[in-house]
This record gives sequence, C-alpha cells and structure tokens, in this order.
Amino acid sequence: MNIFAEHDLRLIIKSLVSEAKREGKAITFEKLAILAGVQKAHVTNALSGRAVFQADQLFQVCVGLGLDKSERKYLMLLLEHEKSTVQARKKGLKRQIENLRNRNLQTESFLNLPVPEKSLAEVFPAYYLKPLHQVIHVAISIDQFARDASQLERILGISRNHLTEILRSLEENGIIRKSGGRWIENRSQTHLKRDSALYLAWRNQLQTMAQARSQNTNSGNSFGFTVVFSANVETFRIMQAKLLALVQELEPVVLNAEPKQVFHLSLDLFPWTET
Repeated sequence: MNIFAEHDLRLIIKSLVSEAKREGKAITFEKLAILAGVQKAHVTNALSGRAVFQADQLFQVCVGLGLDKSERKYLMLLLEHEKSTVQARKKGLKRQIENLRNRNLQTESFLNLPVPEKSLAEVFPAYYLKPLHQVIHVAISIDQFARDASQLERILGISRNHLTEILRSLEENGIIRKSGGRWIENRSQTHLKRDSALYLAWRNQLQTMAQARSQNTNSGNSFGFTVVFSANVETFRIMQAKLLALVQELEPVVLNAEPKQVFHLSLDLFPWTET
C-alpha cells in the first residue's frame, strides 16, 4: 500500500494492518497497543474516531507497522493537522502534507532505476531534446535492428544520413557501441525526472511524435483511452497512486520480455480547473 495516496490517518492504519494480515505478517491491533503502551481498547477507539492518539503513541504504532522515516513523518503530520485548532498552523501543516505526498507520488519512487554519477540529461541533453534518439536507442535492443539498423530508415521515415548521425551521437555519448558487426546497448532505463529542466520540452516533442505515429498505426496494434471527469483532489491522489502502482507492476514484465518491437505508453492525469 502506498500510504501517500490516502489522507485519512485511521483508514491508513487499518488498511496496513489488513494488508499485513493478508501477507501473513504478525501485526495485530493488540501488538500495536502493546508497543504504544496502551490498552487495545484505546487503539480500537482511536481508529474508530472515539479517541485520539498521542504523538508518542502514534510513533510507536508506526514503528510496529514497519514504516520508514518518510511514512512515519507523514502520519505524524496527519495527526498534528487533525489535532490543531490554529488555522494558520493547520494551513502550514497542510502544505507540508501535500509536499510530502507530491515527493512520494512520483514515478522514480516506484521504479528500480539506476543512479549514475551524472544524469543523462547533464551529459547528453540532445537525447531528450531530440526524442528520436530515444526511439532508436530502444530499437537497438531488438536483435533485428541491432544487426541491421538501416531497416529503421523505412520504418521511421528518416534518411540514412539522419539515422547515421543519431547512431554516431548515441555511440559517442556511451549509450550504444558497435561490437562484432552489431549494435549493443551500454545504457538502459533512461528515465527523465519530472523536475528536470528538459522534461517539458522532451515530453511535448515525444507526444507530438507519438501522436503522428499513432495516426498511421493499424488500429489493431494500438490502444487509447481518454476521459474528462469531475472528482476531487483525494480521488486524484488515489488514481495517481494506482497508476504508479500499475507502472511498478509492469516494470518487471517489460524488463523480462523478449524485445521484438518498440512501444509507446503515455499517461496523463491533471486538473483542467486547478484553483
């Protein structure tokens, strides 16, 4: 469970205990009560809204649930926000809560990404500013194109000079290398963080390329889903967490798949009426 998708302290704790039970972990309300130094009835009352945890009690409950430092801080902030009666302080706590949620509901928090000394955006910005570099890089992971990259000229609708230029650029920057008459990947999983200065330019160009490509793709080989809906911020957070969990679930499926084709997946979730 990603607790940052929820804002209800009691629901989070009850859900974590239920999840632990399903996974066969020895976590019960009684054990949490012992850790917190209270009677089980107090934990039950606190989780039903008839009582409130003290800060030290909640901290011990977090320890018993095996939460990390960031998760513990999140639950402690939720408790402080709930108990505070000073509006200025409640607003400040709310901002801290949202900042913590935002940091922990990012793609890189869900994927097993390598951490290089320098990001690719720093050493080779053209990789993102000209997204065709990325498409060709991924294509090279497929044996057919590793052996004969010239096939990409027809498939992508580019000239031989353009393809040669991109391959040379990828090679010079250590992304791919030539060995035994075929191209080999040197670097994979080139995820670009959302806070990168290149992010918007990269995403916009890639989406423009993808839109043009999808219009010329057989409908049986593509899938699209678009919807405009009304809800609230909490629903947005829940959907964000579920989509990220799906990405996390699919990561090993993709990594273990035999590369045969290059695919594109894009997810957008944002408010039209942000206030």
